[in-house]
Amino acid sequence: LVPILRVLLPSRSMRRMILRVPAALFLCFWPARAGDPTVASRVAGIAQTERKLPWFWSPSAEGLADVPYTYEEQISRRILSRGGKELPPNPQTDGITNWHSVRLERIPLEFGAFLRCLSQDGVTPCSKEWDQELERQVKRRDELSPEARARIDQTREERRMRRRTFWDRFPAAMEFELTSADQIRFSTKTKSCQTLLDAMKGRLWFDAATNEITQMEYDLMRDVDDVLLKRPKGTHFRIELTKAGDEHYLPLRISSRQRRGKSGELEETTAEFANFRRFGSESSIKFGDTDLPIKK
Repeated sequence: LVPILRVLLPSRSMRRMILRVPAALFLCFWPARAGDPTVASRVAGIAQTERKLPWFWSPSAEGLADVPYTYEEQISRRILSRGGKELPPNPQTDGITNWHSVRLERIPLEFGAFLRCLSQDGVTPCSKEWDQELERQVKRRDELSPEARARIDQTREERRMRRRTFWDRFPAAMEFELTSADQIRFSTKTKSCQTLLDAMKGRLWFDAATNEITQMEYDLMRDVDDVLLKRPKGTHFRIELTKAGDEHYLPLRISSRQRRGKSGELEETTAEFANFRRFGSESSIKFGDTDLPIKK
């Protein structure tokens, strides 16, 4: 390159300028890694923000129990054989059977939620099987004793503590790489435990103005048997969020894929959310821990 430039560009200053441009571009586009203070600062900001917000970051998405919205949810599933052939539901292992997709409406209540089946496999009304299951859940909730309600309150607080602990540990438990202005790759540093933090490898997208996660996807590098998540190695999880009218990010689509059982069958599940709206009751459910101080 240098001999050619000597012929084309006799001026030494012009040759130096041309040679510096590729080096500058290389530095601009080289991903910022874990040791970069920019990455550490951004990850810390994301963790501090998310520790106060509902938990959406595993297939259980248990934070949906902590949002004061009525919404509709379309759940679809497929069971594939080891050879890739789609299989019908198994009555012995799949609970409510004979469905591939169901659309539900959820109304948040202080001790659970009221669910109404809107359609099953695109047809209304839903089967008696689904209606009976939802009626059973309503009856069970209505008959809760004061002691049972106290246990639910305790479980809610335990759920919040697990979420805070996860995000407190997150910055130190992972290796990070800032791959674009709003995307970070991450992978676990440890191999000794079986919690979600010790098995994740993936990437997340974030809102640079608020540090809220807008998308996340990851694979599990080993089996996880954790309160938040019980999934085998190879499980793939992805969530996309959208900003609601009151500026909170809420799930738009959650999908997961995992092996199940000894047969090696593959289960794919997708939940799509729509029509989030504030519920007009006197429910005291709040969106996240906005009244709690951020841990320094």
